Order: sequence, then C-alpha cells, then structure tokens
Amino acid sequence: MTRIRGDNGKFIQKSNELRPVRSIRATDSTWEMLGNIADKQRITRADLIEHFALNHVLHESLEKENEKLKDEMAVLRLQLSDMEGKTSFSNHGNPQQLDMFSGIKQLDRDLLHQLRDRVLGMKILSVGEQSKYYKETVKVLNKFISLLLKEL
Repeated sequence: MTRIRGDNGKFIQKSNELRPVRSIRATDSTWEMLGNIADKQRITRADLIEHFALNHVLHESLEKENEKLKDEMAVLRLQLSDMEGKTSFSNHGNPQQLDMFSGIKQLDRDLLHQLRDRVLGMKILSVGEQSKYYKETVKVLNKFISLLLKEL
C-alpha cells in the first residue's frame, strides 16, 4: 500500500480516472495523527482513511468490545442469580431476612446514567460522540441499565 512521490514531492495519482471525493471534519490533533501514520506507511491521509473503511478497522474493534461486554453481562447475571439462590436458601422462613440487594436497589436511574456518562467520557472507544458506534454503545449501555433496574 506504499505510494511513490513525484519530482515535486506530491504523491503520484493511482490512476488517470477522476475519483469523486468528500471532505471530513477532524480535529487538528486527529489530522496530525492521521498524517503521521500515513507518512510512516508512505501513503496519503485519504488512502489511510480508505484503508480503515475498507478493512472495517473501527467496526471490528467495537464489535469485539461489544461481545466482551455481553459476555461480562452474562457472567454477572449468573453470579446474581447464584447469589439470589443462596440468599433465599439460607434465609428461608426467617422473618428478619437480610436482603443483600437492598443497597443495590437504592440505585436510581440518574446515578446509573451518570456512571454511564463517566465511563463514556474516559474515551475508551476512541470515537467521537457523533459516531454511529458511540451512539450504538450508548444504546447498549442504556439497555443494560434498564435490564439491571428490572432485575433488581
């Protein structure tokens, strides 16, 4: 995927055919980072972005993260059901049951949404807030919060 530069230092066109292009908005730091990566590979920023799009670079990493979160959620559900089973078994018939989930039940939706926003603010995803992947992640976290509140 390396490109050759011409006499004037500019990259030589891939072909003689006219390629329609679009502009994108990027912060200065992102633009500079794309330039550094592209220079190391001796390609243009446009070719680098094209490479990302064709190889689904961001999409695959988000899918992996999503699968990992789904697996963690399944494990947590199993642990929760095990804990509920142990609590009901050990306190069966006891009028003064110790409800180990009483503290968790006090969690309200606003607090969970604040925690969600704090996690999203950590920039773990490395995508902008307008990205469809960011929005999908927010939807998944909102669904997780609603399921969590229903379970408790």
